[in-house]
Amino acid sequence: MVMMIMIRILMMMMMMMMMMMMMRMMMIRMMMIRMMMMIRFDDVMIRDDDDDDDDDDDDDDDDSDDYDDDDDDDDDDDDDDDDSDDNDDDDDDDDDDDDDDDDDDDV
Repeated sequence: MVMMIMIRILMMMMMMMMMMMMMRMMMIRMMMIRMMMMIRFDDVMIRDDDDDDDDDDDDDDDDSDDYDDDDDDDDDDDDDDDDSDDNDDDDDDDDDDDDDDDDDDDV
């Protein structure tokens, strides 16, 4: 009888030890999972910050597009200058014609 009681007490102690170990392991697992989740969350936050920087870069790109537009305007100005040169040439031609007329008058 005593032997049976001793075995039961031992079994109960073993069960308690097993339960304690399992609880510890579960606690450690939960802590590890929480730590991993926190690290992942931090990674995501860092990525979001990088995305914000990318957005800033996009803004810079927009500025560069504006700059390109300014260049296009400059090209248009150059075209206007070319037109004015053409007009000057026409004026010179007219002057030449006038000179010819003067020569005819002299004769």
